[in-house]
Amino acid sequence: MQGVDWVALAGTAIVAGGAGAWGFAKLFGEKWIEDRFASRLELLKARVSQTLDRTTTLNQREFEALPEAWAKVHMAFAHVHDLLSRIRARPNLDQYTEVMMEEQLENSPLSEWEKVVLRQLPTGQRTAFYHERSVHHEHYVASDKIAEAVGFLYQHGILIRPEIFERLEDFIRFVEKALIDFKRIRDGDQPLSDNPSETFRQEGMERRKVLEQFLRDHYWSANALHLEDLSRS
Repeated sequence: MQGVDWVALAGTAIVAGGAGAWGFAKLFGEKWIEDRFASRLELLKARVSQTLDRTTTLNQREFEALPEAWAKVHMAFAHVHDLLSRIRARPNLDQYTEVMMEEQLENSPLSEWEKVVLRQLPTGQRTAFYHERSVHHEHYVASDKIAEAVGFLYQHGILIRPEIFERLEDFIRFVEKALIDFKRIRDGDQPLSDNPSETFRQEGMERRKVLEQFLRDHYWSANALHLEDLSRS
């Protein structure tokens, strides 16, 4: 029997064992990399999904806030526009019969004590008193509507895109300035030549139309994208 070459056999075993170990390490390494990649991919998907969910929620809240913001801003504008437009169209109570005057008072903003005072005034003083008190009440209501609109904008401004918020804020400040200037004229603190009524009537409606169209274009285009996103989810 010939002698065994133990050195060669050992070398062959080592080479074979090394190849097996390398194959095992390669297989294990690939599996580990695949698992690691899959785990990271799932984490990335979850983060993207959370971001999309937050974006969808913010868009939804803006869709809800924007119509109400416009409604309040427009209501404030309407009250101020009505107040400044009706200054020259007040009823002449000095030419009214008692029955006609009572009907007018019934639909007026005057409080009960003001109605009592007016009835006691002689003919020739009733119209001026009625106009002054009516304007006082309408001014108060208009101021309240402006405050309500401004309050809503600042309370929900974080939900409204900056460029839209700025347009709404600029318009309501324009309305507010017209009312402030009007009161200053009534109080004698501003000359009548600077009466804001004409400017407001000329610019107000045009600015309102421009703002309304801007909001409509944004709202419906954004709403269409929002519905498209929902359909894909």
